[in-house]
Amino acid sequence: MSTHVAIIGAGLSGLALALSLHQQSIPCTLYEARSAPLNIGGAIMLSPNALRILDTLGVYSRIRSEAYDFDHLYFRSPADTPLDTYEFGGAAKYGYSGMRIYRHVLIRELSTMVAEAGVPIHYHKKFSRVITETESSITWEFEDGTTETATCLVGADGIHSKVRKYLYPELEPKFMNAMAVTAAVPTAQLAVPEGYNMPVTIMN
Repeated sequence: MSTHVAIIGAGLSGLALALSLHQQSIPCTLYEARSAPLNIGGAIMLSPNALRILDTLGVYSRIRSEAYDFDHLYFRSPADTPLDTYEFGGAAKYGYSGMRIYRHVLIRELSTMVAEAGVPIHYHKKFSRVITETESSITWEFEDGTTETATCLVGADGIHSKVRKYLYPELEPKFMNAMAVTAAVPTAQLAVPEGYNMPVTIMN
């Protein structure tokens, strides 16, 4: 019987968990449904709390040169009238500024660090169902018909998680009517007045 942790999903949470377990000398294996690391997706905003964790994992210093640091979010009306300012980070107060970075950059570095740590990632392994579960082990099946057994199974397989479905069959994700549209524009193409805070997010 295996004595390690199995993580379903090699996205941001799965990769970060694998690095954290490796730091604690806890064996783990990642299983990802896709055939390669995810290289799509827009930018994400990381708070000081998230950056503190990434720093502990050794990731922060490796991604900072490809990120944009900021401390505040500025909200404006469709008529460009200032509405509100939200403090998102700040090195003096929180230890870190907020960070805006492309998701694929973070995935790339996390995947590289997991490989450097020798943590196995098995791609093209889509979780199908749990076969048996005891107090000391769990056995599950992939869609290709193969099975694996581990001491602990962690579902990091996204919003449509099949692992979560097994644990909470009646729970369904719901759209909360919140939407954000973001964009990245080369600074060389910008011509804005001095001191103007450029809006980066449209929320509805």
